[in-house]
Order: sequence, then C-alpha cells, then structure tokens
Amino acid sequence: YRAEIDVLDAELMDVILRRFAVARKIGALKYKAGMSVVSPARAAMVIERAGQVAEAKGLDGQFIRKFYTLMLDVIHAIDYAHARKSDD
Repeated sequence: YRAEIDVLDAELMDVILRRFAVARKIGALKYKAGMSVVSPARAAMVIERAGQVAEAKGLDGQFIRKFYTLMLDVIHAIDYAHARKSDD
C-alpha cells in the first residue's frame, strides 16, 4: 500500500502544480488588464464550494476549506510578488 500512497502523492502534486499554473495565468491576465490579482469574494466562493463538494463526497469539509485557504493564500502571495516584479 505504501507504493500506492506514493503514486497518489505524486498525482496530487501534479494536480496542485497544474492548478498553480492556471492561477498564475489568470493573475497575469488580471494584472495586464489593470485588475486586482486577488478577488476576496471569488476566493471565499471557491473555498466554500470546495468544502461543500468535500462534504457531499463524505470528506471533512473543514479540512478541505483549510487546505484551500492555505493554497489560495500561497497562490495570492505568488501573484502579488509577480505583480511587484512586473512593476520594477
């Protein structure tokens, strides 16, 4: 089973990396358009939706909300850093 967990962990990392890449593209487009790279309302909606989907699938919704909050915080920090570099 350990090998199966290792494979799942690698797949999870791949999905997270793909999500980060898409989020970076969105952040760059927003920045170029003069928009705020972060939308707190959108982030709250994404977090809540993830929690609800998790609960519907029998997972701990609070855990998933915390996970998404952390993930979005990191993505937003990267977006802000990229925006600051673009201003230099």
